[in-house]
Amino acid sequence: MFFNAKIYIGCLLGGVLLSGCGGGVNDTTPATSSASSASSVSSSASSISSVSSVSSSSVSSSKSSSSLLSSTVSSSSSSAGSSSSVASTLSISLTVGPGGALKPSANVNVVSGQTQIFSFVADSGFKLASANGCGSVVAADTITTAPVTSNCSLSVAFTKIGSLADQLKITDVGLIRCLDNYEADAQQSVTASSIIKLTCENAFQSVNSIAELSKLTSLQSLSLSGNRLSGTVDFSILPKLTELNVSKNYLQTIDVSKNTLLTKLNAGENLLTQVDVGALIALTELSLSRNQLTQVDVSKNIGLTKLDISENKLTQLNVTALTQLLDLNASRNSLTALDTTKNIALQRLNMGWNSMVAVTVKHLVNLQSLNVAAMQLVDIDLSKNTQLVELLIMENNLIGLNLSAQTQLEILQAYKNKLLSLDLTKNTKLTDLILTDNFLTVLDLSKLTELKVLWASYNNLLSLDVLANKELEWLYAPENNMVSISGLESIVDKTATIDISHNKFSDPIKAYLQNLLNVQGYDFLSF
Repeated sequence: MFFNAKIYIGCLLGGVLLSGCGGGVNDTTPATSSASSASSVSSSASSISSVSSVSSSSVSSSKSSSSLLSSTVSSSSSSAGSSSSVASTLSISLTVGPGGALKPSANVNVVSGQTQIFSFVADSGFKLASANGCGSVVAADTITTAPVTSNCSLSVAFTKIGSLADQLKITDVGLIRCLDNYEADAQQSVTASSIIKLTCENAFQSVNSIAELSKLTSLQSLSLSGNRLSGTVDFSILPKLTELNVSKNYLQTIDVSKNTLLTKLNAGENLLTQVDVGALIALTELSLSRNQLTQVDVSKNIGLTKLDISENKLTQLNVTALTQLLDLNASRNSLTALDTTKNIALQRLNMGWNSMVAVTVKHLVNLQSLNVAAMQLVDIDLSKNTQLVELLIMENNLIGLNLSAQTQLEILQAYKNKLLSLDLTKNTKLTDLILTDNFLTVLDLSKLTELKVLWASYNNLLSLDVLANKELEWLYAPENNMVSISGLESIVDKTATIDISHNKFSDPIKAYLQNLLNVQGYDFLSF
């Protein structure tokens, strides 16, 4: 089955299902020389003494001179205060890998133009691998930044002495952590050439650059999902890659033109505005979802079986060359049309939330999952789609829906349409049925013996019989006009959630429901 009924828990808002985050450790003052400070104090004291002497002389000579001096001192104080307020405070953000500690250990504020000194101590068996950012320089057991003129980030990495990361002289905090974990999982000695598959997905110790990965000369499968890769990244340094996942980063451009062995590429959830996959003729799976693409050319990728181009800015998409395609997700774009006549092998098709007002799927006889949500459809012919298991057709303008050919259907979401009636007698395998916000007055559930989830709120139902629906786990049908309901006692799971509130039940029905709640133990019944 393609869908878990429990996802409905968090998807209902207002009764409508929506499908569709210087010195000590705590001293932030920049470190200064004690001798320099003493010299300053001495100089200041001398100046004050001199001014006092002059002032005394002036006062005895003339009150006006005293007034002038007072005015001058006041002006000087004002200028000093103004000068002090001009100095800006900047921050140094710290990222420290395992295997050692820094002091100060937390993010530090410094006055613009000042340097900051950190001391570090490596744990037993570890050593400092690198200190990058803020113009930092390492000397003995200290790390000193350059004069700080803007907010900056300091990344400090420690490495286990003798580890693979140490042998390869890796400096990237995230990659050190990733290789250490790989060695720990392997529970044996690891060499650079023995690593074929590597997964680095630690958001707290992220990989910031792929440069050092070139030292892993046999790498074929790489996942860097959820790291901090940004800007333009050229993957030509990894020519043996067959699988690459760089999703959930901040990439604006990726160069994979030399990675001609790739069969799987996932670059979803980045900031890509363009991508060239023309050289990747071996690709079978491609995901570019949640980017900012306005166009994509997949005409050379004729071996694709799975393509996810959802949540971009596409106005057109040509998939006619992809005759082997089994799974296509082009949802949430600005497509006005999509020609799938050549994609007759399709089993899953999602083109919901586009600008198409008419859809033809009769030629897709192998479809098992279809999403045509929110497309202003008033009609759809599903007579040839007899293999459908999942149908998401919500948020359209359908008055009627013929599902007599869908005998394999398990999941139906048809909420927020204008359905007046719906015949489900042929859909005996239904487990999840979402019909919220329609105009149904009658709903025959007598053939749906496998039904687990029913949402039928905000309709015009007058009654409901669930005697045949013993497997129900969720029954949500408030905001109707029901005067009667029956069969609730047949529900096997007494912890099932049953909400039939805001209806017009008669007193005998209310008594029946009260008995179910207080006597028979249906504790999650609300009416």
